[in-house]
Amino acid sequence: YSKEYVEVAPDTMVLRTGAIGKGDRVVLIDDLIATGGTAISGFELVNAVGATVVEFSVIIEIPFCEGIKKIHEYNGGRFKDVPVFTLIHDDMIGDANCADPKDWPAGKKRTEDASAVAPQ
Repeated sequence: YSKEYVEVAPDTMVLRTGAIGKGDRVVLIDDLIATGGTAISGFELVNAVGATVVEFSVIIEIPFCEGIKKIHEYNGGRFKDVPVFTLIHDDMIGDANCADPKDWPAGKKRTEDASAVAPQ
């Protein structure tokens, strides 16, 4: 799969043979989304075996990189209807120089709607 930056050796994404198959419904989970390149490769790999990503879940989102937007706009909007759930949005963590968690913003919940950041 391709990324926005060049590495010495290209990455390869794989699935264990038989892990998913034609017609399967998949929840794709990633630890972090920045630009969306790895996520899109996961979507494509799932589709290549005939399965469908029905939801995308990510632990940490870095929204200024617009990865979720890129997923939804990819290939003419091919994945635009896939719901996205992010557990931690970078504005929940606060300033990278702020080491004391008591100074971080109050707990917030992030959903697939980029404007839906609300107190818990």
